[in-house]
Amino acid sequence: MLDRAIEAALLEATDDLAWLAAGDKVLLKPAMNSGDPYPSTTHPQALITVARILRERGAEVIVGNKPGVAYVLADRHGSRKKPSRLLFERCGMSSPELHFVGFEERDWDEGFYKFEHPRSSWPDGFFLTRWVDEVDHVINLPRLSSHAQTGVTLGFKSFVGLLRDDSRMCFHANGPYHTVIRAAALGADLDTSDDGAGAFFEKITDISLATADKLRCTLFVATCGQVTFGPDRYSLAIGNRGILPAHVQTPDTGLVFASSNQVAAEVVAIAFLSLLHSQAPWLAVMQDRLVHALNRSIGRLGTYRAWDHPFVRRALAVGLGDADFELRCADVPVVLQRELDWRVERGPSTGKRAA
Repeated sequence: MLDRAIEAALLEATDDLAWLAAGDKVLLKPAMNSGDPYPSTTHPQALITVARILRERGAEVIVGNKPGVAYVLADRHGSRKKPSRLLFERCGMSSPELHFVGFEERDWDEGFYKFEHPRSSWPDGFFLTRWVDEVDHVINLPRLSSHAQTGVTLGFKSFVGLLRDDSRMCFHANGPYHTVIRAAALGADLDTSDDGAGAFFEKITDISLATADKLRCTLFVATCGQVTFGPDRYSLAIGNRGILPAHVQTPDTGLVFASSNQVAAEVVAIAFLSLLHSQAPWLAVMQDRLVHALNRSIGRLGTYRAWDHPFVRRALAVGLGDADFELRCADVPVVLQRELDWRVERGPSTGKRAA
């Protein structure tokens, strides 16, 4: 049933893969900050199903990512910690039919290229994996999760995994808890100083400017979601366990949703995640409040409209999607449809377009 739901969402959002030709290369970008399993990472079935459909249409499929510096750290001298490939196996996404590449596996200079854009908030541009330049299409497969620094880690945040680690440090230096990230990068030849841009959310969002011409779809499998802390299973990992675990909320009805409109996918994801957060037990909410009391850059889930999240506001400002969409549901209870409609329609939309 989940396989069929993913296939239906993908084909609906992409006009039956109208842009795909036999022999095209497609990069699937999962969310994977650590080796923690779903929902800390992308649902494995999302990768398996999407890859299968693309291969059946004659595509060459590559799955690629580079996790956070606390787990996978690289500089011009090579890798300093675990390889991305190992974490891909540990989190449960690995499968014999999937061709995975860890972006840090390539040479520091030859494996990455500098991207600059006149509307970008990156003063000197940023470096991202050359795989983006080499493929014909990109499909983003995020997870549904809150995030201790950015409030949420969804479609826009997923593309942080495309960056080279010097660029990854550059945006983190503008954000909250930057001392934690700097500590994780100790021993690497990376500049961890703050460039003074004060553009933490803008820099993250603007990574999508580099994929705008090739991004065909953002697809979520949201059978559950992390509604506190994040992006990993524990705020502080100790071996295979840790302290302050992210609370996972499982809805009565899970969702699979997709859109070629990056803003539409993000808004619906924030709306659903906010709904799940409102259903979390009081202890999890109290712990979440403590974290956000130390992070003044973003409010807690449910305290702002999906349209007011900095990722969404920035994306609309630089043309990475639009507010003109209609939420279309299939096999979703009427009560849930109404709740999502209410949370989504509070935005500035003046017209309708299919999500």
